[in-house]
Amino acid sequence: MPTKARAAIILVLGLVVVAAIVDWADLRHVLGFVPPSPVKKWEFTVAESIVQDCARPGDASYQLSRHRCDPRIPEFLPEHTPAISDDGTIYVGGAKGLYALNPDGSQKWLSELQENGFDFQLRHRPVLYPFLDDEDHIWFDFKTSYEIGTGGLHRVDATGEGKPFISGVHQVTQAGLLQDGTIFVLWDDTRPAFLSPDGVQQPRPGTVPNGQTWWDAQVGIPPYCFPPAFGSDGLRYVACKDRLLVLKPSGDLVVWSFPVQGWASQPAIAEDGTIYFGAPDHNLYALSADGRLRWKFTTGDKVRSTPALARNGTIFFGSDDHYLYALDSAGKVQWEFEAGGAVYSPTIGPDGTVYGLSADGKLYALQDLKPNGGLWGQWPKFAGDIRNDWRGPTPRRSEAELPDSGAMK
Repeated sequence: MPTKARAAIILVLGLVVVAAIVDWADLRHVLGFVPPSPVKKWEFTVAESIVQDCARPGDASYQLSRHRCDPRIPEFLPEHTPAISDDGTIYVGGAKGLYALNPDGSQKWLSELQENGFDFQLRHRPVLYPFLDDEDHIWFDFKTSYEIGTGGLHRVDATGEGKPFISGVHQVTQAGLLQDGTIFVLWDDTRPAFLSPDGVQQPRPGTVPNGQTWWDAQVGIPPYCFPPAFGSDGLRYVACKDRLLVLKPSGDLVVWSFPVQGWASQPAIAEDGTIYFGAPDHNLYALSADGRLRWKFTTGDKVRSTPALARNGTIFFGSDDHYLYALDSAGKVQWEFEAGGAVYSPTIGPDGTVYGLSADGKLYALQDLKPNGGLWGQWPKFAGDIRNDWRGPTPRRSEAELPDSGAMK
């Protein structure tokens, strides 16, 4: 056999062996197939890093390790994302309270959670769920350091002034708006609370866009599932353990399901009905509206992130491999950005800037490589829209009212 042919065979076999032990996401870097990177416009530190190079209680080396993880620091945080107002102000949770940032990354204000000079926000459990109401008040959760497992909901105005409306109860796991403007709050261990826009507790639940009571829409999902994303037709897209479910607007009738290894992330739903979600098997999945697999994209670690969908068809999402990815609608990588920790669910500002929070405690603002047109879709990101209000979409418009379909490729 000629020497060159033998060398080629050895090279191919070597690559096969490497590919068998290295994820493709890592192999691309080993071979030098590195996608371009976006321009980092700025970064802003909102909390201490939770990235720890240490042994955890479940590790085999834990008992013998000299460097054990700080038990107060979580291994990962629930998915979360900044809220953005119409003027481009970014509201992002931090370890001390809520930050308001200008689009250039400068700080407007910090609503620090203090009482009589004492910081009552639990240091290693930052604010996670900011959202804007119809009057442009900013609501956000907090976790108190007074007593383990307690927290509440705070409201401030555009200057950062305000007060807690609910406190000393269970920790908030979700908060947002109903269609009629009522504020809802989900706790980790009790029934939801409902508030009027001025903070007065309401005895009745409001309604979701399909006319159903919001409470019924939540308890109507199976156990071991996250709160749903809503499509324009009222269907509920529910991320669960080992599957993604699509449910009818009322009742528990399953339209279709898609198997997943582990917990699916909350999906994003494009205007054309394509569903995008992540999974612990390191993949981002794209499904057709009837549940058929279109494609999947493999990263170097778990994908817990809900993607953010842009008007030009670009899909942005984070992975535990410390990268924020941009894919086109066919699943081809456009660029990737390396952060200092796992990347949570991104969002897109009115000017097309892509924002991603990382477990390294920083918010990154990235300039996309091409105009993306901002958020677009039935449920285009985590928490529903740019304001994080968790509202379902308005009823689907006629084709004549939709923008030129050529924008979505």
